[in-house]
Amino acid sequence: MARRVFQGRGANMRIVGLAELRKKMLAAGDIAMATGMNVMFDGMQKAADLARQSAPKRTGDYAASLRAIAVDSETYTVVNTEDSSKSIGKGIFLGKKMKAAIGIWGKWYGWFLEYGTVRLPSRPHLRPAVRRVWKTMIRDALKQIVKDVSK
Repeated sequence: MARRVFQGRGANMRIVGLAELRKKMLAAGDIAMATGMNVMFDGMQKAADLARQSAPKRTGDYAASLRAIAVDSETYTVVNTEDSSKSIGKGIFLGKKMKAAIGIWGKWYGWFLEYGTVRLPSRPHLRPAVRRVWKTMIRDALKQIVKDVSK
């Protein structure tokens, strides 16, 4: 048990249990991070569903390919699918935090549909979908973190 003693003008103060407090605070941080990532992933799944509905459809392949993913932000490897060895390269991830990134991924040409090209007008569908769920996703994450950490 860690002890610190501070001596001042006529008063002594002893702080006991700093190591235990530090362990509990670190554990709370880990719980908060895991909970936050889970809630954010659920929110991205909702955003992917909305984006699927509003995505441009010629054959429907692109809309069907949209999904929420979690990625190791150092190796850019998908960490939440059956094919976890698949490396996807750099992409746009909406919520990069520590070693994980959560985002929406689809076919390679989605970027051109979202932002347009010289010959193709932009047809935004990802950004509006994320904007629609963002506030509720953050609110739900904070509520769940407070609930889980206070256990």
